[in-house]
Order: sequence, then C-alpha cells, then structure tokens
Amino acid sequence: MIAHKYLNMKKIALILCALALSCSAFAQQPAKGYRGFADWSNSFAAYKWAGDESKTALWFTGIFTSHGYQFTPNLFLGGGVGFEASTKMGLWTVPVFAHLRTDQQWGDFTPFGDLRIGYNVADGGGLYLCPSIGYRFYAGGAFAMNISLGMTLRGSKRELYEVGHVDDNLDTPTVAVRHTDGHKLKAMFNFRIGMDF
Repeated sequence: MIAHKYLNMKKIALILCALALSCSAFAQQPAKGYRGFADWSNSFAAYKWAGDESKTALWFTGIFTSHGYQFTPNLFLGGGVGFEASTKMGLWTVPVFAHLRTDQQWGDFTPFGDLRIGYNVADGGGLYLCPSIGYRFYAGGAFAMNISLGMTLRGSKRELYEVGHVDDNLDTPTVAVRHTDGHKLKAMFNFRIGMDF
C-alpha cells in the first residue's frame, strides 16, 4: 500500500515536471536587491517505529518563508523559517535555515537550484538540510511562481530505553532499565509550490 502511494506521488511529480518543461514562460531573471519567498511544502517518507515491523507512511505539510538579498541574477542568499506538521503522529518540523539559491535562464527555460540548511528546533532538535531543483514561472512585475522537487533530511532527538537482566549473584532476578538519548536523521521526499516577490 505504501508503494502504491509513492507511485501515485511520482506520477503527479512527473506530470508537473512535464508541464514545467513544456511551458514557455516569458523568462526574466530576478533583479538585484531584496527578494522574498513563500512556499507550501510537503515532505513524506516511510517511518518504522521501534518494536514494530511494519512501516507507516508519514506526510508532513506546512508553510515556509525566507527573505534575503539577490546579489546577481543568478545568486540569492537569505534566511528563513518553516513549519511542517504530520497530524497522523503529532510530529513537527520547525527549521530555522540559511537559504542559498541559483536561478538560471536557458532561452525561455528558467530552472533553479535551491539549498536550505539549518536546525530543526522541533522534536528535540537536529540538522535540517533540503536541497532541491525546480522551475520558475515568471508572472509579471516582481512576482514569479516556483515548483520544486527535492530531499529533506530531518534531524530529531529520540529517547532509547534498554531493558536487561543484571546478574547480582543473588537468588532474585534483577532487571535494569537504561535510558539514553540519541539523534536520528530521516530522509524524506519533498515537493514545494510557492512564489517569490
């Protein structure tokens, strides 16, 4: 069932990419100066919980915004914050990140590469890294629409409990519980639709 959901999402992503490639937008590179982004973000992956052999498909959805400076028509550097939630398991991704982006123009074709790197302050905290590639549709004036596909690495903290038998040379069995904290990094597929201004 999880594989079927991923196939459907792959089909949707391929259709959107085909539309982007076939679209002949009136290309215009971003102008030097302030630039902002607002995105609807979706990340999903199969999670396997401790003690459970099955995998659960989790979908995170939310909004992101970043703001910074367009140094050249090809180079943007800024910072931002985002909020994504998985209501199924009550998990959050709340990254604070640096945002690096390069916009290209090959005739009427306007692809971009995007890198967001920072720290996820939710679920105990951890690394946040999201590289993606996408397409920019110029909408006139200072506005443009963006679609992108990428990978999200979501860091979080986990609590581990180990239960074991302790041999204390007595006739009564003794059980010890040991608590440790650990960090985990989960790779998730990411899809974004947004605008820049």
